[in-house]
Amino acid sequence: MVKTYSDVIRRRANYNCAPSYNCQYTRGTRKALVIIVNVSTIIFGLLHLSTYDWNFAQVLLVIAFARSPFTLATLRSDSIYSGYFIHLAYDWIAFLSYILTHD
Repeated sequence: MVKTYSDVIRRRANYNCAPSYNCQYTRGTRKALVIIVNVSTIIFGLLHLSTYDWNFAQVLLVIAFARSPFTLATLRSDSIYSGYFIHLAYDWIAFLSYILTHD
């Protein structure tokens, strides 16, 4: 059986719990997830600095935090596809709204 990242987290969170979806996160694991989502969000934003003309405010406040729902969906569903499809829908909505509002 291939272990996923969330299986490892669940096992470390509760040693008496088998790696299944019925395990509850402990306070320490939830705190760690919040920290790592925020850190990965900031790193993602900083990687886009050159794309957005080195505008730190736009990259950290807009681009980075726009990524949070995709990360949370991926963690919650334990599948990269949910984050991917939400990102795809978000991009298409942004693209179509731009096309429809500009001549």
